[in-house]
Amino acid sequence: MNRSVLWLVPVLALIGVWLLQVFASGGYLPRQWLPAGIIVAAIALVLFGLGAFPGVPGRISLVVAGGLGGYTLWMIVTALWAPSDNGVWMAAGRSATYVLVFVVALTMFQAGSGRTALRYGLVAAAFVLVAMCLGRLLTTSDLMALFVEDRLAYPVAYPNNAAALYLIPFWPLLWVAVDRGERWYLRGPALGLSTALLMLAFLTQSRGAFWAFALSAIAFFVLTPARLRSLVHLAVALAMTALAYPSLNRYWAEGPAAVGQTPILTRLIPCMIAAVIVGWVIALLEPRLQITNRIRTVAGILAIALVLGGTLGGLTTAGGGLSASFDSIRSQWSGLIDDLRGHTPNDTPGTTSDESANPSRFLIPGSSGRWDLWRVAWLDFETAPVGGVGAGNYVFTYNRDRIRDRYGRDVHSLPLGTLAETGLVGGLLLFGSLGLALVTILAPRAAAAWRTTRRLLRRGPPSNGGRSSRLPNHNTAWTMALVATVIFWLLHAAVDWLWEMTAITIPAMLCLALALSQTDRGRNNVSQRNRFSWYRWAVTGLAVFTLIGLTFPYIALKYTDMAVVNAVTDPPLARQQARVAAILAPTDSQPLLVQYQLYRAAADSTTHAGAGLDNLALALDAAEQAAGRDPANWVVLLTAAETAEMLANKVEVWAERTVEPTGKSPDSLADTAQTESIAAHYRGLPPQELRDLARSYADLALHWNPKERGAAELRARLQTLD
Repeated sequence: MNRSVLWLVPVLALIGVWLLQVFASGGYLPRQWLPAGIIVAAIALVLFGLGAFPGVPGRISLVVAGGLGGYTLWMIVTALWAPSDNGVWMAAGRSATYVLVFVVALTMFQAGSGRTALRYGLVAAAFVLVAMCLGRLLTTSDLMALFVEDRLAYPVAYPNNAAALYLIPFWPLLWVAVDRGERWYLRGPALGLSTALLMLAFLTQSRGAFWAFALSAIAFFVLTPARLRSLVHLAVALAMTALAYPSLNRYWAEGPAAVGQTPILTRLIPCMIAAVIVGWVIALLEPRLQITNRIRTVAGILAIALVLGGTLGGLTTAGGGLSASFDSIRSQWSGLIDDLRGHTPNDTPGTTSDESANPSRFLIPGSSGRWDLWRVAWLDFETAPVGGVGAGNYVFTYNRDRIRDRYGRDVHSLPLGTLAETGLVGGLLLFGSLGLALVTILAPRAAAAWRTTRRLLRRGPPSNGGRSSRLPNHNTAWTMALVATVIFWLLHAAVDWLWEMTAITIPAMLCLALALSQTDRGRNNVSQRNRFSWYRWAVTGLAVFTLIGLTFPYIALKYTDMAVVNAVTDPPLARQQARVAAILAPTDSQPLLVQYQLYRAAADSTTHAGAGLDNLALALDAAEQAAGRDPANWVVLLTAAETAEMLANKVEVWAERTVEPTGKSPDSLADTAQTESIAAHYRGLPPQELRDLARSYADLALHWNPKERGAAELRARLQTLD
């Protein structure tokens, strides 16, 4: 096989993994992202184990990769003080997946075919994404299922993250449409796809995505050397979106059930096709146009001004006038401040009393309740500033310290979440690595801009000896499109949980790796042979560690699922499968909770007192083991407390009656020496001791979730028996 073909295969495989995650509800739950992590680790193991890669990245690229790897290692270290080891393990496994995606891509991008594969792979992936989404919107019989509160959530089940998914490929696609060196027949579809993605993102009504996109647009036009043509193509996408706006906004204003598929058929698809045609026309006519450098420079300055003015104009149009727009911005800011202070009326975080009264969700003030999430995250950082509370453990401290009577698992902010869970050390490793990558990528562009400025001000001689270039550097413009994507991801991740969803973060890592690889071009790989060996085996070691660390939990998850399925039809097999799952995942409480449910069901269904006591005792043992694995999980703690109380009551009731001995009842599951010993232990405890055990677990449940009424009621009930 030709080596140039070999280097593009892993890149296409990574894009395939990304698409699999997109249509696996975004890859948020472990059962969704664990297969992706296993595949990525297997790809890395094969490539680096065999030494089948084009070269070693440059020094700074290696430092960035090492920093990201160090962040993952530090996450594992936080298990030393984190309440839940399983939370740490899952968070570190997801981070290791991102690191391997970044490293494999960065390495394959040392070859030109690898870089080309991502460029056209992004176009192909965007086509699949748009085609699948439009197909689902047009063919579904339950349109409401694709929306959450009248906001498009498909395919990742959460509107804000769906917006991020649609906008992640936007800037690379726009540049493919802009690039004069690209084939004309690809430029039109690229513009059409970028327009379709923008309209789909609009259907999500995501405020965070809207502002992140606007700021990334400003960054793109400040950084790109091809401002005029980029502005023309962006104007086409924005014009088509504006044309479709009244119809598409009906989904928010009236609801999907009332609107149906008509806006998709009559506005979104025709506007997308129109953008394709306009893109083709521009591509065919553009070679005949001649623009001087002076006009290009002036146009570039005007492009930046128009982007800023366009943002203001869009706000003015959507807000009903300039004054109303400023009032809306002031209202959003005031609403956010009120949220942060906890003053939002009616305890409805970040919303007005009637959202449907607003013509667009973009005009509704507030933070959607994030103030409480952010407040607890900052409290965690203040409590443990160096190492945080432990990777993946924020959920427990939030349940404990929240003000609002609502649950949350994620901080909805990558910076705050990183500081809360991994402290300053984790923050420096993660954001230091990302910052170093961006500085390295932007340094040549900044130097070129400085030289251009000096030349325009005539403070120095032209760097090209007086010759003028008719076209801007297209490679630089492509890199800046990738940087704009990373900037969008970082800005949006600052106010939402994008890091936790692999379908959003994997493409961001691919774009960052490709942009950073441009700084390695032209480097002599032969002189780097001394790095080849240690780099190869370091990545191989990470791949092996990740493969093992993710495979066992995934198999355990499958065994747990099988146990749940077989719970009714074949309880003995279900118990065996749950036991295997508990062995394969020694930090996960879920297999033990399944065992608890099986024993509890057997205790409830039997008519024999001895079997009921045996099975309930085994259920209590499983609940206690689960609490040992998840000592901060109030649900597990409350389960153990309720089971201990129930066993105390049954032991007390049957104390004066004749009951079958342990393991002798026909329906008893204490059928081995180990289970018989466990059942005998709990059955032998006095009722008061069992109630004391229940009280201790209820106290712990209340400590980790003071707002849980069930734990408070149980604690009060036990107190009356003292």
